[in-house]
Formats: sequence, structure tokens, C-alpha cells
Amino acid sequence: MTIHRTACALLLLLFLLVSAIAKSSAAETPMTLADCIATALRENRTIKNAYLDRIVQKYDLRIARQVHSQAAALPLGAGQWWQRYYRDHCHS
Repeated sequence: MTIHRTACALLLLLFLLVSAIAKSSAAETPMTLADCIATALRENRTIKNAYLDRIVQKYDLRIARQVHSQAAALPLGAGQWWQRYYRDHCHS
């Protein structure tokens, strides 16, 4: 008898869930093509990752320029210092 009650309760819960989903989807307004494209671009992980990669590349370039300008200001023999600094600080 307990299994029967549990099955009935699960079926009732499933029915209520499906009807709630149907009501919520019926209340939504249809999207235009422009809305679909805007949403797809906004939620695209590849585009987000490319944007973040570009930020990292700009930061790496700025650091490399700073290190290079500091190494150029040092006397000859500073190339070893620059290589060691770049190895220790710019590569993870």
C-alpha cells in the first residue's frame, strides 16, 4: 500500500511540475531573430574566453615591454639577468 501511495504522489508531483512549466512557457513572449542572436552572442563561452585571452595577452605584452626596457637600460651582460627575470616572473 505504501508503494502505491508513493507512486501516486510522484505522479501528482510530476503533473503539477509539467503544468507549471507549460504555464510559464506560455506566458513568455516570442523572441525575435535579433534577440536570439544577441542572446547567443552574450552567452557564447568561446567569445568570452577569447576576450579574456586577449586581456591576458595585453598584460603579458606590457610586462614583456617593461622587462625589456629595464634590461636595455643595464650595461652589457644584463641579458642573463633579463632571461632569469623573465623565466622567474613571466612564465608560470
